[in-house]
Amino acid sequence: MTGRLTFIVIAAIANFGLGLFVYLKNPPKAINRHFAFFSFAVAAWTLSNGLVSSYAGSESGYVWARFAFASASLIPLTFLWFADVFPTSQPYASTRILKSFSIVAAVSFVVSFTPLIVRNTSSLGGALQVLYGPLHLPFAIYLICCFGTSLFILIRKLRSLIGLEKLQVRYLFAAVLIAAFGATVTNLLIPLVLGADALGGHRAWEVGLAEHDRAGLVGERVAGVGLT
Repeated sequence: MTGRLTFIVIAAIANFGLGLFVYLKNPPKAINRHFAFFSFAVAAWTLSNGLVSSYAGSESGYVWARFAFASASLIPLTFLWFADVFPTSQPYASTRILKSFSIVAAVSFVVSFTPLIVRNTSSLGGALQVLYGPLHLPFAIYLICCFGTSLFILIRKLRSLIGLEKLQVRYLFAAVLIAAFGATVTNLLIPLVLGADALGGHRAWEVGLAEHDRAGLVGERVAGVGLT
């Protein structure tokens, strides 16, 4: 196991452990459950990204890439669930919005395991190369719309919250905005604009993962402290 993969495994374990800790503090509470689901999805995405980067040229490369997209399909939805009830348990988004994104996420999760999202992976000069399927663009649109809805909810909440709750939402918003922007640009927009295999040439997958690990873990810890 390389040093970089070891770091990614540790980051994934940290995400999973934080989610499990918050969940066990109060399992019946919706805010704790949603935070745990979000953390578990992030942990799965982090680990599968590290594995596809390390084994891109092997026969299992495309399998890990599909796992990465499958777990990525759950991240914006679980964050939407969490943002809807954070820092108070009172729901904010309409039931129609939550159901709509839940259906799209379920479909995205299933198709992520098919060539419709990722056809194959390879390694060229140590750089990851990904051949995408025809549903990569719709997948990107779903992620952007779902994360955008979550951030919009947090912005609306900032206008009414005061004190510590407002500070928690502000830090969570900033951290997730940085993580989501970095991952979206590097893992989705660059390949769409520059070509199917531009991801490997620009090493954007690795850059997006590192950006997410730095900012995303900060955001999760801010939220986790607020729940414990």
